[in-house]
Amino acid sequence: MARVQISIDDDVLKRVDEFSKKLALSRSAFLSMAAVDYIEAKEKAPLISSAFASMASLLDARVNGLISQEEFNLKLSRLDDDVKSLGK
Repeated sequence: MARVQISIDDDVLKRVDEFSKKLALSRSAFLSMAAVDYIEAKEKAPLISSAFASMASLLDARVNGLISQEEFNLKLSRLDDDVKSLGK
């Protein structure tokens, strides 16, 4: 495992220490976990935005009668599967 030295604001470090203590983690483990969570969230953000846009488009198409209820349900099911895969 690599070792790093970083500079961090005192107030941020205090919050890191408080959270890591609540979670019974070392400071290093907490910061590592936080970095992974941040990176994964940034990677998924465009996909989540796209899913919301697809949902809006799908609802608009159904409300305006451009697609049938059956087609709406099928596309909604596919979209639901895509969104669920983001959690993996």
